[in-house]
Amino acid sequence: MNIYWKAGIALASILAAFIAGWTVNGYRMQSRIDQIERKHAEETAEDFKRIQQVNASLMDRIRQSAEAYQEAEQKNAKETAKLKQELKNAQKKNPLPADCRLDADRLRIIQQAVSTANQRTTH
Repeated sequence: MNIYWKAGIALASILAAFIAGWTVNGYRMQSRIDQIERKHAEETAEDFKRIQQVNASLMDRIRQSAEAYQEAEQKNAKETAKLKQELKNAQKKNPLPADCRLDADRLRIIQQAVSTANQRTTH
């Protein structure tokens, strides 16, 4: 074997070692990239779950507020209807006199209506 063969074998060996090292390093780096991507996907999934939980709790609060509002509106409508009916009954029982002075029933009903209206605005 002459020197050219030895140099060729040495060069081929170095080249094979370089290619093998390059390949192994590529696999190692790809493995690290895969780990980072997997960790990112897990964190994103956890964030999404957290967002869904917050959204669900906010929707529950909105639903509860809407139900409370509906209940208050129904209660207010009943109270208003009752006061209107009482006022109509008072007008039928005692027509307003010529001097336009309110009797005790009308005055009580109007005062109660004002009181109820004031309570609604403070809540």
